[in-house]
Amino acid sequence: MLLFERGMTNEAIQQFQRSQQNPQRRIRSLYYMALCFKAKQQLDIAAEQLERAASELQILDDTKKDIIYELGSVYEVMGENAKAEDLFKEIYAVDIGYRDVAAKIEKSYKKQT
Repeated sequence: MLLFERGMTNEAIQQFQRSQQNPQRRIRSLYYMALCFKAKQQLDIAAEQLERAASELQILDDTKKDIIYELGSVYEVMGENAKAEDLFKEIYAVDIGYRDVAAKIEKSYKKQT
């Protein structure tokens, strides 16, 4: 995580690739690896890592909300707004106060009218 925070994304990715082999660190490793790929503008790879992490979590806890939110953000940048909205709605349905999800969803409904 220190490597990621210092902007050493390639080195951080390498460490996260190793740490994902540990079942206790796998989900967070995939999450941070995706953030590294996002920082490098390798959005398709970032989305892949986030999708993998989300699929391994059954309960929509804070960790899964973080993952789904970042996946939605990646899709927004990629121009896949429908996918992004669906992910933000998933969070909105259970936690209206999470980050800026309420604003994103309300904005999308205003566009429809």
